[in-house]
Amino acid sequence: MIRRNSRSKPSPDPLLGKVVPYGVFDLSQNEGWVSVGIGHDTAQFAVQAISRWWQKMGRKRYPHAQKLLITADGGGSNGSRCRLWKVALQELATHLGIPIHVCHFPPGTSKWNKIEHRMFCHITQNWRGRPLVSHEVIINLIANTTTQAGLKIRAELDRAHYPVGIKVTDAELSYGCGTQCAQSQAGPLSRRLELCPLSGTEGKIIDQLIFTRHLRRPYIMSAITTTQLWIGLGWVTLIGVGGLVLAWMNHRGHRHK
Repeated sequence: MIRRNSRSKPSPDPLLGKVVPYGVFDLSQNEGWVSVGIGHDTAQFAVQAISRWWQKMGRKRYPHAQKLLITADGGGSNGSRCRLWKVALQELATHLGIPIHVCHFPPGTSKWNKIEHRMFCHITQNWRGRPLVSHEVIINLIANTTTQAGLKIRAELDRAHYPVGIKVTDAELSYGCGTQCAQSQAGPLSRRLELCPLSGTEGKIIDQLIFTRHLRRPYIMSAITTTQLWIGLGWVTLIGVGGLVLAWMNHRGHRHK
C-alpha cells in the first residue's frame, strides 16, 4: 500500500477555500482511496485517511490481514521525523488490533513512489482544464478517474478540522515504545517504523533504518555516483602527482646539462 498527499500549493480562493487530497493506493488490486480535506495537511489527517481506507475498502478486501505495510514519502505530514505521525499511527494500530509497518522513501526519491504514476497522474489528467468550483465537483472528478488497466478510485470529503502546531514530547513519544524511537535520527537510508497494538501499558515501536526491495534502485544509483566520484578524484590526483614528477625530472635534467 502506498500513500501520497498533494504537493501542489495553489492560492486558495477566499470564497471557495481550499482542499487537501490525501491518497492511498493498493498496488495489488489497482484501487485507490482519496480523502479530500478542507483544512490543513497534518499527520492526524493523514492517519485518518488511512483509517477510512481500511474501513471502506481494505478490511473488505483483506479480511484475514495480520499486519499492514505502508510505504510513504519521507517528508510532509507523514514524514519520518514527524512525531505526531508516529503517535497517531500507534493509536490506529491499537484501534485496528494489527501491527503497522511503515517504510519511508529516502529524500529525493519520491518519483519512485508508484502512486505518482499509477493514480495521481491520471487524476490530474482527468480534471485538467476543468474549474474546481465545489467540493462535489472535485469528489466526482477524482472518483470518475479510470484507466485501461482497470484503475478504480473512491473519494470522500473529510470535513473535520485538524489543528496545527501540536507538539509531541519525548515522554509522549516514548510511551509504550522505549527510547529507541525517540532517539533515532533520519539518515540516507530508508526508515522503517513498526507499530504494534498496545495492550495496557505494554507496546512496541521499532524505528530503524533498513534497505527495502523497492528502494534498491535509488541506492544503487547513489552508490554508482559515489564510486564514480572517488574514481574521478583518484585520476585527478594521479595526473597531478604524475605532472609534478615529470616537472621535477625535467628540472633536474636541465640542471645537469
